[in-house]
Amino acid sequence: MLSQAIKAAKKAGKYIKEHYNTEYQISYKDAHNVVSEVDIAAEKIILEYLQEKFPNHSFFSEEKGMIDNGSDYLWIIDPLDGTTNFIHNFPYFCISIALAYKGKPLLGVIYQPLTQELYSAQLGKGAFLNNKPIRVNNLPTLDKAVGLIMRGADTVQKERSAKIFRLISTNLRTVRILGSVVSICSVASGQFDLMVVNGSLFYDYAAAALIAQEAGATVTDFHGNPWKILKEERADLLIANPNLHKQFLPKLNAI
Repeated sequence: MLSQAIKAAKKAGKYIKEHYNTEYQISYKDAHNVVSEVDIAAEKIILEYLQEKFPNHSFFSEEKGMIDNGSDYLWIIDPLDGTTNFIHNFPYFCISIALAYKGKPLLGVIYQPLTQELYSAQLGKGAFLNNKPIRVNNLPTLDKAVGLIMRGADTVQKERSAKIFRLISTNLRTVRILGSVVSICSVASGQFDLMVVNGSLFYDYAAAALIAQEAGATVTDFHGNPWKILKEERADLLIANPNLHKQFLPKLNAI
């Protein structure tokens, strides 16, 4: 199933790469969320491929929603995470594909079409970047850490994110906001040190959170509870190596 997820991601990635920095239609789903015809076409490519391979499984994709076939297996697809980056020709976006069984994550794939960087993980089998094992770094203290933020798009999440930004700014060396769940994989691979996800939807984080977990990160909500795929609500996540996670978690209690 992992190999098929990778093939689906690469097929869609080829299409996305071909249409990067070209003309295409965009529209707004609401006041906060933009979608392009490239998102929709990439989603169609992924769905058609996986549905052919696994016709009895269920599927949830960002634009199409739930396709419920009564299966305990659920494919979770975000065909173009970082659409705002994509339409502004900022080369930091990805395809996200996860598979869950009875609500528990089994595998995750994050693919960056422009760089052809492929992050992948299976539950209990480690995490990889282009087939090479990755691990979180072992930075011991917050004062040298570079933190990342990802947030939900609505007004409430923006206001919470401002508080989180101040919290990270005063406790870590510096902070970045990059606008895609590739950020989570950047913590998983040791490029960055800590990430706070504020009010994210499950199709955004499902694949990347598993990759980070399998790379040795501690991944919890703001109260220290293990992360879950929450289909009916937004999730808050803290992702870091065990030392940094332990130090930063108490600081999130007031958020």
